[in-house]
Amino acid sequence: MRHFPIFLDLRARRVIVGGAGECALAKLRLLVKTEAQIVVFGHNAVEGVVALAEAGQIALHDRAPLLADFAQAALGYAAYDDDEADAAFAALAHGAGVLLNVVDNLEASAFITPAIVDRDPVVVAIGTEGAAPVLARQIKADLEQRLPETLGRLARLGQGFRAAAQVLAPGRARRDFWARFYGGAGDAALAAGGTAAAQRQLGTLLREVAREAAPAAHVDFIPTSAPDLLTLRAQRKLHGADIVVHDAGVAPEILELARREAQLVAVLHDKADLVALAAGGAQVARLVAGDAPHPLEVARLRNAGLSHSVLPSVGAPTQTGFSAEIHEVRRHG
Repeated sequence: MRHFPIFLDLRARRVIVGGAGECALAKLRLLVKTEAQIVVFGHNAVEGVVALAEAGQIALHDRAPLLADFAQAALGYAAYDDDEADAAFAALAHGAGVLLNVVDNLEASAFITPAIVDRDPVVVAIGTEGAAPVLARQIKADLEQRLPETLGRLARLGQGFRAAAQVLAPGRARRDFWARFYGGAGDAALAAGGTAAAQRQLGTLLREVAREAAPAAHVDFIPTSAPDLLTLRAQRKLHGADIVVHDAGVAPEILELARREAQLVAVLHDKADLVALAAGGAQVARLVAGDAPHPLEVARLRNAGLSHSVLPSVGAPTQTGFSAEIHEVRRHG
């Protein structure tokens, strides 16, 4: 991964754009969605750039920038669509220590702008390291169709309820609460009765989860002999696991489906002490590099009276964690 994806806080930060033509306008249409102070330098501004200036969304200057203009700026975009002008702009940005993007010039850029699906505050960024921008746009178009417009509203409602949800114990209880809300209950309530109904649903779910006892320890055996044929159920189990135990032969792309916070445990000598790992009520996903779990592991769980199940290995082609969630949103919606 050459370009590390991050989300940069641009509240009250300055972004300097060189150019006022169509090339610059394409970037400005995205930048004005942020909370940045956008300053544009360029001659012969096209109608769209002028309109943004008249609306107060950008500050437009009919001149070339100076080094002083880059003071305290967070980002710079060289978008003159002219090599000489872009190079002069880049020299100033470098001199001021400002991160720079030279439009359509990957090698001269310190960062690149991804294709974006905007469901504010839910934002999906798609990048291809500059290798296949058309592919990025195709993925963006696909996600635009898949992700409902209500996602942003649901996220805002959840954001406003986070303080109230702190009454739940950290860890699984809180994850279960939010998983239920975003996994279908919130979307259904919003569709049926709007914002008020979704807010009531948050309160109802909070009371339900608070009354429930902590889940008992459970181990799900997930065969991975066909990595591209994990069922959606298997993917959900993997997403929700506290501990992911895996054979050495499990494909890396399968491990990528686990939560970042999950504990990953590599198995030595072909078997793991699942009884000890599940102590304290942990939900364990045991990824098996084959079609069936190790008999000794199953026997130990059975002798200890621990709940366990073996999931089938054949199903729909493997989706990424986010794709699986998209599927669930559509199914519940």
